[in-house]
Amino acid sequence: MLLKLFKLKYLYFLLLLFSASIISANEPILNSEKIEKKFGSYGIDVVTNSTETRISFLFSHDKQNPNKKKYHTLAIVSYQDTSNLGHLQIQIDNGASIGSTLKEGGWSVRKKHIQTDQISTSINPILYKWLDLRKNQQLAIHSYKLIIVKKHLVLNYADIIEIHHPRYISPAELKVMHPESPTNISDDNIDNKVSKYLANESTKNALYSLLKH
Repeated sequence: MLLKLFKLKYLYFLLLLFSASIISANEPILNSEKIEKKFGSYGIDVVTNSTETRISFLFSHDKQNPNKKKYHTLAIVSYQDTSNLGHLQIQIDNGASIGSTLKEGGWSVRKKHIQTDQISTSINPILYKWLDLRKNQQLAIHSYKLIIVKKHLVLNYADIIEIHHPRYISPAELKVMHPESPTNISDDNIDNKVSKYLANESTKNALYSLLKH
């Protein structure tokens, strides 16, 4: 029994290692890095944070009004395996950028793309508010697995959904950026996931509060 369990764990490790090796020969540019490069600054407002889930808005400061934030990405993170991270996960739990913190801690970051698609503001009033009350507007949506690697360790760290404001990344631009990602796997499935994560009353109130400023 123990030998069988060891073999299964070893096989799982080999599969993760193989996946990490083929996902990308180079580390992807982080979303935080893209925002800073395009808009000149970067910050994160964490809305919901637990051992299972984190929801946050990624923003830049308005160049004309530094006190005003422009929200570019709504990120929904579902943690899968945060073991072996120690103080790094504590920093992330306290609101630090996930990708930057992991890279600074010596981990290589890989993305296993699941889906690129578009989502309508009509499925949720928060998206409608985010796009200044424009009905039936489409936002780019990207889902992927974040796999991190350090020496012999390979962790399936999190499943991530990112919704991008069109002034940052349009649906067409996202598809060009990730042509290898499947499209339209199931619109209802990803719509339902987003609606589920945004259904919590405290999460909704926190997001609305940020969008008022």
